[in-house]
Amino acid sequence: MSPTALGTGYTGLAYSDGSIYTPTTVYQPGTIVTYGSDRFLRVNSALTAPTLFTPSDWVPLNPLTLDNPGSWSTANASDQEFDASSSTPPSGWATFNGTGVTYTEGYGAGLISFAGVSTINLRGVVETMPAASAWEATMKLSMGALQTTSGNPRGVGLVLRENSTAKSVFLGTSDDFNLRLLPWTSDTANGADLVTGGSVRISTFPSYYRLRRNSSTSYDSEWSADGISWHQLDLARNLSTQFTTAPDRLGFAAYGATSTTRIQATCHWLRVR
Repeated sequence: MSPTALGTGYTGLAYSDGSIYTPTTVYQPGTIVTYGSDRFLRVNSALTAPTLFTPSDWVPLNPLTLDNPGSWSTANASDQEFDASSSTPPSGWATFNGTGVTYTEGYGAGLISFAGVSTINLRGVVETMPAASAWEATMKLSMGALQTTSGNPRGVGLVLRENSTAKSVFLGTSDDFNLRLLPWTSDTANGADLVTGGSVRISTFPSYYRLRRNSSTSYDSEWSADGISWHQLDLARNLSTQFTTAPDRLGFAAYGATSTTRIQATCHWLRVR
C-alpha cells in the first residue's frame, strides 16, 4: 500500500487499497504511528483529536523492510519500538547506574546520554529478560560519541544483566571500531573480553546486534551492518559463569571513562523472537 495525503481540510491518509487512516488520539511531535505496514512521523505541532488532517504535519517513513515491525512475525511482549515522545524510559524499563544519565525518546529511538567521569562506568536502560527458556533478541543501535583521548574507552551495545549484583555481559562496539563480548563484574569494573571481532572493524553508524539464548548455558552473539547478513562473533558461549545466579534484565547500554565529551547510545528498536 502507498499512502497519499488527502489534503488540508480532510481527515485521513488515503491508501491504494481504498482504506483511510484517521488519527483519533493526541500525538506529540516525534511520535511515530503505525498503520498497516507503513509508519508515520508526527512533526511540527501536537495533534489533538478531533482535528483536520494537515499533510505537512505527517511524514510517511516507509522504512527498510527489516526496520518495519510490520514485516516481522507476531510481536513478543519484550519488543520495544521506542515510538513515544518522552524523557522517561518506557513502561517496564529502568536505568541502571543512572547518576547523570539523561534519557530522551522521540523520532523512533531511545537515547541515553551522560558525561565522562574519572573512572569507567557502564550505564544503561533495561527491562525484565524474556521468560522463555530460548529466545533471540535483535537490536538496532548507534553510538553518538567517539574517543577523544587515548586510553579513554567508549562503547555502546546490547546488555544482559543480573540486577541484584550489577554483573553484566555487553555485546557491542567500542570506539576503536572493534566488536566485543565484554563481561562486567560491576558497573565500574569490566573483565577481559570473552571474544572480540578480530578483523571486523565497524563504525559508529547504526548497526544490528543479536543475542540468541539457546539455553541457560548457551548463547550465540552476532553483529550485522544491514540486519540481513550476519557475522557470528561467538557461538554456544556459557554466559552463566559471568553471573552469581542468573541474568534477569535485557537492554542497551554505553560505557566511558575520563572525558568532557558526553557519551551517547541510541537504540532504535528491540525485537525478541
